[in-house]
Amino acid sequence: MNSSYNIQLFRKPLTKELLSIIKNIYKIKNLNNHIFNKKKLLDYNTIEQLELFYFYISDFYLPCKAKIFLENININRTVTILKQILKEFNYTLSSTEKYDKNKKYTQYRINKNKKTELISMDKYQINFD
Repeated sequence: MNSSYNIQLFRKPLTKELLSIIKNIYKIKNLNNHIFNKKKLLDYNTIEQLELFYFYISDFYLPCKAKIFLENININRTVTILKQILKEFNYTLSSTEKYDKNKKYTQYRINKNKKTELISMDKYQINFD
């Protein structure tokens, strides 16, 4: 379970169970370097799957945010929802423009955030001469 969470978006910490459901909805086998596009999300019926789990997912969102992001879901909102949830588990969603047979589309990739460590300032001395 995630101990810290975005209190401006969620009303409680997100659980591993929610992440597992999201992985199933978006057909994500491995979170590291998973690649997809909006056409794949349409093929996976992601919008319908998110609507089936509306009450479970909306329980985590603040009511005002659930109304914005989880009602009238379209393909762009499916990407936004995934991005918001992945961020809570220290993953990012990056996008790149790709071309296939002279058609432009956006390809998305899930990446694990690099762990950042804070440096203890006890060892250092700053002098202003």
